Amino acid sequence: MRFLIIDAHAHLGVWSKEEFFPVATAYWLASYLDLMGFDKLIASSLLAIFYDFHEGNLAVVEATRRYKGRILGYVTVTTSRFLDEAIKEVEEMVTKYGMVGVKIYSTPLYHPVPMPWPEVYYLHIDEPWMYRIVEKAAELEVPVLAHATPEDCLNVAKAVPDATIIMAHMGNTQIARGDWNKAIMVAESCKNIILDTCSSTVDMGFVERAVERLGAERIVFGSDVPLFDPWCQLEKVKSAEIDEEDKRLILGENIARILRLEE
Repeated sequence: MRFLIIDAHAHLGVWSKEEFFPVATAYWLASYLDLMGFDKLIASSLLAIFYDFHEGNLAVVEATRRYKGRILGYVTVTTSRFLDEAIKEVEEMVTKYGMVGVKIYSTPLYHPVPMPWPEVYYLHIDEPWMYRIVEKAAELEVPVLAHATPEDCLNVAKAVPDATIIMAHMGNTQIARGDWNKAIMVAESCKNIILDTCSSTVDMGFVERAVERLGAERIVFGSDVPLFDPWCQLEKVKSAEIDEEDKRLILGENIARILRLEE
């Protein structure tokens, strides 16, 4: 059975050093779609996380123009960036350049402690001043992909109930301490939270558990390329012991509905 497959969590650029991860240019991402047989992806900028959010977001805009309809874009801001400028950036990138969502990355504070850094050293999305960015996304009717803890996502989702919060990595992030079960519990209690499947862990049964407790309609597929192996991320869903209809929803139909791509 041929499914619509949309990678809801991809990146443009390079993470850290080139020898560690591939440099995901626009051409690289388009070639990745061809290799995997995927229909579309939604990319956010790595440059926007580490250096200049405007320059990074413009690079994503260029990629969406070069591969129109195949590469879509998130406008990226982080919890360490200037609030008024970030709100302006979100509005401009969505209304003027056609970005389809907002990526908010919870930024670590640099501190001389061993990895993994304690959670206290992260700047969190769960701050009243960050709510304004989420409120802007809700006003613009675009989802927020949040690299944050389940607890932070819960508080933000309750504070801005009109927002659609996609919890990146289903809680399997360093900041979130890898607790996907907590992510599912949080999503159970707040209907405007969606979970994405990409993570560095491959615990057996977590997709099945999420479908059982939330329903497949609340889960979207993501790979996190170029940081994670996309074949591994895809097989988490394809090999899961769930109905074919559930796989169809997770692999593409859900994010297409959230982004209103069928309209």
